[in-house]
Amino acid sequence: MPPPSDIVKVAIEWPGAFPKLMEIDQKKPLASIIREVCDGWSLPTPENYALQYADSRNFYITEKNRNEIKNGAILRLASSPTQIAQAIHERIQSSSMDAKLEALKDLANHSLDITFAQEF
Repeated sequence: MPPPSDIVKVAIEWPGAFPKLMEIDQKKPLASIIREVCDGWSLPTPENYALQYADSRNFYITEKNRNEIKNGAILRLASSPTQIAQAIHERIQSSSMDAKLEALKDLANHSLDITFAQEF
């Protein structure tokens, strides 16, 4: 019997850890899924994290686009758009021109994702 259509099987990466193979219930709130992933790696404050596609796009997964996740997808646990936006904002205000330049490069790269752009 095939698995229910609201269950997708994915791999989730985290730097320095073995990827987790998970079944994601698409009916479950995304925040609950992120909390479960963070708990598995003993990461505090799950609200500081988000899921992204682990491909060249690195787009964030949201409640609106999560239905696009396919079986076999590789996802990455990453800092949330809020955390990234705050870090870039702080670096832009730095007195170091090199730090500002790197922050602006990061901003340009992250801004391709509408979820990040709306947060910034």
